[in-house]
Amino acid sequence: MAIRTHLDELIEYPDNVISALAASPIVVGLILDKPQPAMDGTDDETARLQMFDFDYVPETNLEAKAYICVDADMVASPTGTIKDMELYVQIIINKSYMELSDKTWKGRKGNRRDNLAREIDLLLNGSRDYGIGRLDLVSCRTANVPAAFSSKLLTYRIPDFARDRGVGIQ
Repeated sequence: MAIRTHLDELIEYPDNVISALAASPIVVGLILDKPQPAMDGTDDETARLQMFDFDYVPETNLEAKAYICVDADMVASPTGTIKDMELYVQIIINKSYMELSDKTWKGRKGNRRDNLAREIDLLLNGSRDYGIGRLDLVSCRTANVPAAFSSKLLTYRIPDFARDRGVGIQ
C-alpha cells in the first residue's frame, strides 16, 4: 500500500479546515447562535457535527441550522512539479436562521451567512498552512441550494507540490 498519493490533499485540506473552524469561537458561536460558546468539547463539538468534508445537508432538518461543507479538487497540473488545488468552503443556512438578533449579537451587522463567510475568510485567506505559498480567495459566490436554504461558496486557490511520479507504485 502506498504511503502518499498524488491526491492526499483531497483528504487533508478539508480535514484541516474543519479543525480550524471548529476551534474558532466566533465561527462556533455563529453556527450555534451563541456569542460566547463553550470551547471545552461541548459547543465546539456540537458545531463540528454541522461541518462536513463533502457537499451535504441532512434531509431531515427539524431545526433551522447552519452547515459548513468543505471540499477540495486538483484542478490542474501545469508542470511535473506543481499542481493547482482548489479548496471550497460552502456555508449553507436555513433561511429562517439567517437573521442575527441585535440583542444577542450587539454591534454585528448583516446576516449569519455573510458573517460566517467573513470570519472563515479571516481564518483562511493568506494562510500558509496549505500547499506552498499562501491560500488565496478567488471567489465568493451565491450557490444553488434547496429553496429553504441560502448559501455562499468561497473558493481558494492553492499551489502545491506534485508528488513524485513513483508514488503509488507498489
